[in-house]
Amino acid sequence: MKPITFCILDGWGISEKSLKNAVKHAKTPNFSHLEKNFPSTQILASGNEVGLPKGQVGNSEVGHMNIGCGRVIKQDLLRIDEAFQSSFLDENNLIDDFASKVKINKGVAHIIALISDGGVHSKDEHILKISQSLAKRKIEVLIHAFTDGRDTLPNSALDNLVSFNDKLPNGVKIASVMGRYYPMDRDNRWERTFIAWETLMLGKAKHCYKNIKLLIQEAYSRGETDEFISPSLVEEDKIKKFEGMNNGDGLLIGNFRSDRVRQIISTLIDRDFEKFKREKFINFSARIGMVPYSDKIDKILPSLFPKHKIKNSLGELVSNSGLRQLRIAETEKYPHVTFFFNGGNETAFQGEKRILIPSPKVATYDLCPEMSANEIKNSIIENINSKQFDIIIANFANPDMVGHSGNYEATIKAVEFVDKCIGSILKAVNNNNGILILTSDHGNSEVMWDEKQSSKHTAHTYNPVPFILVNGEPNIKLRNGKLSDIAPTILDLLKINKPKEIEGKSLIIS
Repeated sequence: MKPITFCILDGWGISEKSLKNAVKHAKTPNFSHLEKNFPSTQILASGNEVGLPKGQVGNSEVGHMNIGCGRVIKQDLLRIDEAFQSSFLDENNLIDDFASKVKINKGVAHIIALISDGGVHSKDEHILKISQSLAKRKIEVLIHAFTDGRDTLPNSALDNLVSFNDKLPNGVKIASVMGRYYPMDRDNRWERTFIAWETLMLGKAKHCYKNIKLLIQEAYSRGETDEFISPSLVEEDKIKKFEGMNNGDGLLIGNFRSDRVRQIISTLIDRDFEKFKREKFINFSARIGMVPYSDKIDKILPSLFPKHKIKNSLGELVSNSGLRQLRIAETEKYPHVTFFFNGGNETAFQGEKRILIPSPKVATYDLCPEMSANEIKNSIIENINSKQFDIIIANFANPDMVGHSGNYEATIKAVEFVDKCIGSILKAVNNNNGILILTSDHGNSEVMWDEKQSSKHTAHTYNPVPFILVNGEPNIKLRNGKLSDIAPTILDLLKINKPKEIEGKSLIIS
């Protein structure tokens, strides 16, 4: 059995369109050589094929979960969509209890969420329905809106957030607005999180405006796109300006993806939080999260939608077979090759080692398109040469994270740098008689321009992604498939029997 090095090139999609296609126009001699000379195919990474609603773009959480679990898992977006189309909210005991406690304590319900139609971290329709449900229960509701511009077009909030605000029922208002850059960091940039915390907890912000439309227009005039809108308060006529949260208030987290809200949640509810000094900590009368966020947070934040119990993921099967595995990623994608890849399991399996490489501390990754790929490459090569592991699973974040910046030239550099890393890794794989697998979790960097809107494209795509198998058995052929077919393919290569839970089918044609 040959050792496997499995590299996930995050955000590396396939498109025949040429216009600002960073993957197509980048110089990628190593990737191109492998694609041409070894078995390769295309696999689907969006919509129903990964457990999302039809027409919904894929994302890193969903992609890694489908890859690592070897089955199409109904994702939280689809679960919530279906539940909210029923009487779920009207009959939900958690919501009833939440509203009752807020009312008894004469408090205010604070909904904190990304208000976006992107469907990656949240969905504006969900937040609207929750606010309507709480309004029916006769409690005051304040929404703290995070604007997107990363999984949506960079200047879409002017239409989307204004439209959302117009649909809010009586008793519900938007109290604060800020770009997701501040409250949704996941890379321990606590200086950003602190700015968001000050606005949410204390009611402090640089700006205050009479209405949502003016707030966004002024942000645009400062050169801020949706992702980077400075924290701002809303003070409409005859409505008191938000002055902070208070004891007895309720807290509801509207995001259904965990990785980018853990930091801000911890600042609000973790009594033992120590990353920065808080001048105020309150006792919420009630707290609800849309989904589980982490083992620690879940102990004090009940969830509307409990997590899936995943049995026999790829990582678990490798472990149960007595094989050794290594996970490598930089900070931005570390949860994806560990927590999400293992089906929402935070604890490493026996025989599973994890290496975290810090992401560079820059404002946006187009300023450093190589990110920490060189360090990841070096770690992969070192561990291939050590002969300690039967499978190494690594993530290269560059095509996705730089692609999100909308900077076409920088994204080309990112793709080219990853290609150089592939070349070096290939040499180590060959020297150790190993197998190299290249794939991606979703598209992004192959579409950097939105032709319809004549705007930068910063979001994920619907496009298929590559799958290349290097140094497998002679004359292997591959079929087309989807992300959940990767795990059974790897099980084939590792000579591990596929259990019934692995519903995907090997990409290798027998």
